[in-house]
Amino acid sequence: MFYQSVGSQTKRTAIADINEVEKLKSGEANTFGDIPHDLDEDFFKSNYFRLTSANAKTFILMLANNNPKTFLSGSSIDLDRVLQKYNRAEFHHIYPKAYLRDEGISDDLINCLANFCFINASENKKIGRKKPSEYIALMPENNVLEEILTNAFCSKETFNDDFLLFRDNRSSLLTTYAKKLMQDPVLS
Repeated sequence: MFYQSVGSQTKRTAIADINEVEKLKSGEANTFGDIPHDLDEDFFKSNYFRLTSANAKTFILMLANNNPKTFLSGSSIDLDRVLQKYNRAEFHHIYPKAYLRDEGISDDLINCLANFCFINASENKKIGRKKPSEYIALMPENNVLEEILTNAFCSKETFNDDFLLFRDNRSSLLTTYAKKLMQDPVLS
């Protein structure tokens, strides 16, 4: 038997998991989905946006769950297309990488999850290396702007050109939403 060659803790864990799957399969109360989690704002500050990482993939799905809008036109993101064949061009540094590098900000900070949102490549090119206080002039006004920002977990302070304050504020908004999703994954 396979279990004979593994350590006793591994064997106990595997047997417990199998028992919980059996309960799940038969509709009985089980603890299979009771995975401990402790999420705080540091998650969005210290994890980097890499398409191959589970954290980035989870982050992408969380953003997708909030009906994201493009930054410049305010139109809905075509999530079927984006999530089916997503690539780095579909994501945008809210504080552009070139701008932050010019400001002396390290790549570790620049590429944190908190600095990314959905955007298409053509809008990303229009924004280029502009600082947020400049590219806000390219964005729609009034209710459309509010909807873009709300759905992207951003506040108007995003455009004050204070990256660290923005990162802290957005991490807080993202954490609040993530915790709501963990409590009620069927949020609409």
